[in-house]
Order: sequence, then C-alpha cells, then structure tokens
Amino acid sequence: MSNILGISAYFHDSACCLLKDGVLIAAAQEERFSRIKHDPSFPRAAALYCLSEGKLNISDIDCIAYYEDPYKKLERQIYTMLPNLSDEAVFWIWRSAKRPMREIREILGYEGLIKVVDHHQAHAASSFFYSGFPEAAILTVDGTGEWATTTYGYAQDKEINIFEEVHFPNSIGLLYAAITSYLGFLVNDGEYKVMGLAPYGKPVYADQIRQLLSLQHGGQYLLNLDYLISQVWIECLQIPYQSCWGNRSVRPMTKYRLFIWILQKACRLCWRRFYSQKLIISMIEQIVRICVWPAALRSIVSPTATY
Repeated sequence: MSNILGISAYFHDSACCLLKDGVLIAAAQEERFSRIKHDPSFPRAAALYCLSEGKLNISDIDCIAYYEDPYKKLERQIYTMLPNLSDEAVFWIWRSAKRPMREIREILGYEGLIKVVDHHQAHAASSFFYSGFPEAAILTVDGTGEWATTTYGYAQDKEINIFEEVHFPNSIGLLYAAITSYLGFLVNDGEYKVMGLAPYGKPVYADQIRQLLSLQHGGQYLLNLDYLISQVWIECLQIPYQSCWGNRSVRPMTKYRLFIWILQKACRLCWRRFYSQKLIISMIEQIVRICVWPAALRSIVSPTATY
C-alpha cells in the first residue's frame, strides 16, 4: 500500500491531501482550521486532519509531494529583483527556498521521502489523473508557477508530457490579478467578484484591452509591459494609476461613492474577461491541432526533484 501526502503552502490557501494507492482519502485547506481566510502558513492542522481521516500516523507516509520547486522559484525571484538585489534580500529569499523541506521535517516530524513536483505539472496531474480519461490534451493557465504561467501538454496512462510553456512575466493570470487590483479588490481574493461582474460589461475599453496582450505563434502571447509593472514582493502585475484607462481617482470618497465608482468601472472593464476567453479558446485550438497527431509531440518532461 502506498500512502502519499500532498502539500501546498506559503502563497495563499495552503492545503493538504492524502492518497492511498491513488485513491483520494481526504483533502483540506488550512483556513478551515485556523479560521484565517486564505491562510498561507504551513498546513499543519490540515495534514493532521488528513492523517486522522486515513487512520494513519506520519510514519505511515511513504512520500510527501510538494507542489512547486522552491529553487526554480528562487531563480525567478532573483531575476525579478535585479539589478537592485541587496545582500539582505538574497538571505531572506534563499531562506524561504529552504523553508518547505525544513518545516515538513520539523513541524510534521517526517523522516521519509520528499518529492518536489513542478507547479504546472501538479495542476495537470490533479486534473488528468482524476478525469477518468485514458488520454487527454492538457492546458494549464494561472498566475505563475516557477517560471511557467501557461503550459501545453499531452497525457496518457501514467505519463504527462509538457511540450510548450509561456514564461513569466507574460501571464493571463497576472493580468487578471492586475485588473482585480486596479478595481480596488484584493488579489488572490477578489477575482471571483470581477468574474461575476463581467457579464454586465460592455466593450467600452476594448481598444485599450487589446493593447495589453498580443497573440504570438505556437500558443505564445506577450503582455505589454509598458502598461504593466512588476511588483517583486507580491509577485503580481499592477496597473499604475496613470494607465491606458486614465487616472484612478485619489480624491476622498464616501464609501457609497467609492462603491459606485468600483461598480461602474468594473462592469465596463470586466468586459475584458471575454477577451481573455478569446485567448483561451485560441490556446485550446492550438493544443487540439497538436494533440490529434501525438507523433508530432515534443515530449519535454521535467524530472521530479527529490530531497
């Protein structure tokens, strides 16, 4: 019998799950126990819950899988901070890269095998292996993983092959987060509100939106970084006050006036979600064209790191 504990942590919504011989036994987010919304801390309580549901001790776990490679992520963090990288910053981000393995050992008291899975491989696996399909084309899109923000792949049986990637800072997810922030909502929290407002939008800003992102050959796309600036520590793209939509008002507002401004701006600006959908449809068409001829696939499988 194989018992595997999966862990994600330190960004938002830390979580843990337990698999027994490939069967999902339990899964939980840390916020359910800490009562801290989007709790990013190490999911100790969630892990203990999963072990309890599986009637296991930590010594019964054969492997713990971690959802991203912290050292590849470290490369991106250093690159993003150049050329203004201080010695103190290097110390703290290097320490953060070592934190997952250290806390798995110290907090859970685990002494066994730890495997690190690339972030988008983890996304693809959680979808494909529970889909019931013997093979599938795979498209993953999010803010950012280690470097990848969008991946194209092909899965069959127990194998997932990623053959194309879009890399940071080009990211639909970060563009979505940027506009979420511009409208006054919290990043990694208010995106669903933006999505909910989108159907009420009209193409008032269609021309400006088209300036933000351009489709390229082979499933690639580029963000227009003249309008979007990189914010290192929150690792998100923000739209400056002086943007292609004009100044965001900084005059004092009553809560009511602020709410009305956000609602009006959101309903107009959220129309850009449909432009994002157009891009996603283009990506799907690209991956279908490739995956109907599996022999044409360029299999680039990232090796799983072991610590």
